[in-house]
Amino acid sequence: MAQKLLVLSLGTTGGEVGLAFKKQMEQRALNGFYYRVLYMDTADYLVRSGMVADSEFIHLSISNHFLRNTIASDINRNPLFRDLLYQEAPPPSPSAQGAGNVRYCAAAILSMKGMRETIKSKISTFIEQLSTQGDRRPDIAFAIVISAVGATGSGAAELLLPLVLEAADGAGIVNPKCDIIILHPTTAVDSSLLLANAEALYIEMAARHNDRIYNRYAGRRVVVGSGGQQYKISELVDMEKAAATLLRLSMDPLSGIAQQYWGSLPNRHVLRRTEKETGLPTHLSSATPITINLGDLGQQVITIDSARLASRIVLGPVKQETAQKTTNTLLLSTLNFSSFKKLLDQLTRTIRSESSALTETGMQRLKPVQQADTLEQSYRKDLERINGAAEQIQKTAAEMFRQWESALQAEGIKHIKGGNAIAQLVTHYNELLLTVRNLQSEAIRYQPNQNPTEVDLRQAFADLRNRKQRLQTVINATQQRLRNLTEESALSMATALLNELEQLCVDTISRLNTFINATEEQYANQPGWNTDTPTLRVHDDYPLSIPALTDPKDMLRYYNRVSIFGASNTTGGHTSFRSSTQKQDSQARFLEELERVAMLEHFFDGQYYLILDLLKHYVEERVQERLSNYSILDIYEDIGQAALQHSIQMALERAHPLVTLTREYATNSIGECYVSGHWRNPTQRSMLERSIKQVSQATKIFESEDPTEIVIFYFIDGLALPSINDLSGRCFAAFLEERKTWIREYRAFLKQRTVRRRQEDFSGIPVYNSNYNEQLIIQQGIVCKLYNARMGNVGEYTSADLPELACIDEEDSDFEELRPETPRARGQNGHQADSILSADMTEQSTQPRRDPSDQG
Repeated sequence: MAQKLLVLSLGTTGGEVGLAFKKQMEQRALNGFYYRVLYMDTADYLVRSGMVADSEFIHLSISNHFLRNTIASDINRNPLFRDLLYQEAPPPSPSAQGAGNVRYCAAAILSMKGMRETIKSKISTFIEQLSTQGDRRPDIAFAIVISAVGATGSGAAELLLPLVLEAADGAGIVNPKCDIIILHPTTAVDSSLLLANAEALYIEMAARHNDRIYNRYAGRRVVVGSGGQQYKISELVDMEKAAATLLRLSMDPLSGIAQQYWGSLPNRHVLRRTEKETGLPTHLSSATPITINLGDLGQQVITIDSARLASRIVLGPVKQETAQKTTNTLLLSTLNFSSFKKLLDQLTRTIRSESSALTETGMQRLKPVQQADTLEQSYRKDLERINGAAEQIQKTAAEMFRQWESALQAEGIKHIKGGNAIAQLVTHYNELLLTVRNLQSEAIRYQPNQNPTEVDLRQAFADLRNRKQRLQTVINATQQRLRNLTEESALSMATALLNELEQLCVDTISRLNTFINATEEQYANQPGWNTDTPTLRVHDDYPLSIPALTDPKDMLRYYNRVSIFGASNTTGGHTSFRSSTQKQDSQARFLEELERVAMLEHFFDGQYYLILDLLKHYVEERVQERLSNYSILDIYEDIGQAALQHSIQMALERAHPLVTLTREYATNSIGECYVSGHWRNPTQRSMLERSIKQVSQATKIFESEDPTEIVIFYFIDGLALPSINDLSGRCFAAFLEERKTWIREYRAFLKQRTVRRRQEDFSGIPVYNSNYNEQLIIQQGIVCKLYNARMGNVGEYTSADLPELACIDEEDSDFEELRPETPRARGQNGHQADSILSADMTEQSTQPRRDPSDQG
């Protein structure tokens, strides 16, 4: 059954994850997995840089004029936008570079009806495109990827989710799957506002985790961090790759993980419970995807073999002493004459001459007068033939050129098919060209014999009549004169023929050199060029991968198993080797393929790129076939059980959350570890099971259809905010301080406002993405509960600093008169909508409230 995935990447960091995911998928052999990526950002960097096409990008941008006009005149027509706004404190002005760190503005942009319709329409288009692929089912999974610190993703994610579900419902997708992948702040992030953005996102999710919308789909809110106690990821780009790998492994059916990952979700009631110490929801998950693989070794083999094959075609064998010594058959097949004069003879060989048949013996019975008359009459007829023979000579020359052209190409193809180098063929053509130019020089110097002249011949006929000249002498003079005239008639055509042959050689040499130059440009700097002993190095830029091979000898053995220059075939996962002479047949097999598809002539017609395209495809197809027949467990079977056990141990040591946890607040959590691998026989399965059991008894093993990697997939469900150290520590501290600043400035602004003061005079940042969410958070006491579980590095605050802490100090009333209306109070003034909340699975009671993000 086909698996289909639509990834929605919000913000620049989310976009980088989408690009990393696409790169991973492009490097793999897809089998029943179809995907699309839709990028959305307040900045258009991804499009301007050319990394993303316009058709897969939505620019989340509105003009400042439109935003202000909406606030001033259209707010009652858009209750979603109305509920988002803070009283007399509109979102900051959008700019050409996007919303920066201001989550409030990002949410405002996504609350606009026009933008929401654009997004929903694009999502529907991508769903329709995916529905037509594979088994043509509209069963599509979704993933929203955001950065917790960024404005676009963290500010707009909850407003995007309803649009996804509406589009899914419109496409007839029943019980859609949708993960929200959250990139947690790296340890390098020290901006107070960025850390506050992240905290606000998690707090908003906690306040809304029981909204009815979360009963309309199945999925997790997965936190991807920069490492926990066991392992650290120092760079954001590495965390983006980890998120991309998580997307791939949790969705691609080949790995064997997807079914288990999604199959466990219906039993994860822990995601809807509350943490017993704080009463906060345990709605978050963490996932750590680890792979044991060959890095880019497979791609290296393709690169090396492509370069080796290309260099063999261009340069011949690496050791030139083993190259076949070849004769320049181009000369033998074309210039079967040794001089320019002989070329003239070949051009005129079809011109018949009556005079040439006359002999002294045959004319002895005639009287001298008759002899002279006969010779003269024959001469005149022959002269007419010569004068009219230009067209015949031209046809002869054209036929000769066609034969030469055909013979040259045939000999060139024969040369290449014989495994001889293109460079050697160029040498042969240069030798031919030199010979042709020597003939041209001879043609310039060539002077036809002018004796006897026409006057001399007429005098000879007269002398014969008067018996003053012997018959044989006159016959010889006549025939010589005709030969001279015949050569003269062919002289210009012979010169033109040599010029055409010269140009043919020049053009062919140019095309062959173009092929050589293009091939060298593409392959000469690659490790397989002109070598029989390539060097391989394991490289994998994914931080959570473990190389299966590290010893150069093992890598070379692996190369010989999967290279087109090594093994001939594989049986049952093991390779049968051929002799060193047989290994050289890879070039012959490729040339046979070129001949089969009638492409050998493209060496000579300038369409060399077709050959290079076929070479690339040919090598990739055959290496990929060998790679699929030589699995990673085949490799471990060759190099030994100990190597596999060592790799498994290293992987399981990393199988921990990528965020630092406080287990005291994670007592309800459930963690699982899966290992999936592709085995060909019971021996390999037993080998994998033994290696795992030596390290962990709790790990579950599943069979994979992907022979290229072993996957270790660890995830934990049921995490509350205080169980993640950052969310009760540095992020919480930054959040409280940013909120305190906002409250102080907002309070002062409201006290000093006048009738004439414009809304845009206030430009503070509320940290929350909407006034509505702030009221839900205050109503549920989310911040208050989290404050009670704060870490020691968080300062002391009261309800005078933050209204969210009113549940701790109910006596503070300074802010009460300035506090915006709660959602319930606004509803009593005529804006109450139907409740869309589900019953709380933890048996907590909540007030019915309208969810603005669940509106179309």
